Amino acid sequence: MSITISNEDGQCMHVNAWNWGVLHFVVEKAKLLPQDVWEPARYLGTDLDHAQVKQLTEFLDSNVLPHLKPGERMFFDGTKTHLADDGTFFREADEQWKNYSLHHEVLLKILQFLRSSNGPVSFY
Repeated sequence: MSITISNEDGQCMHVNAWNWGVLHFVVEKAKLLPQDVWEPARYLGTDLDHAQVKQLTEFLDSNVLPHLKPGERMFFDGTKTHLADDGTFFREADEQWKNYSLHHEVLLKILQFLRSSNGPVSFY
C-alpha cells in the first residue's frame, strides 16, 4: 500500500505506507491543518490548496528535517535510528510500531516534490 501525491501539472510520486504513516502522524500531532482536511490523507485521500501545501512544506522543512540526519529514520514517537531497515515485519502488538519509520531520504523527496508544486496537491 502507498500514498500517491500529485500536483496540477500531472506529476506524481508514491510514498509507501511505512514512511507515510509516520509523516502523517507527525503532521496530525502538530495540528497543522484542520482535522477534516488532514485526517483523510492517511487512507482515503485529500486535497490541499496552495497555501496549505506551503504551510505543510514549511513545517516539514523547519520542524522535521532538522531533526532527521542523512541515513536516519524516525519512528512515530520521534525516536531515531541510523540502523537500516532490514525488512523484518513485526507482528507482535507491542512491536508493530517498529514497522513504520520515515526515512530522511524519503522526507527529502517529499519536500522536493511539494516545493516544486505551484498549486494544489492531492494525496490519495
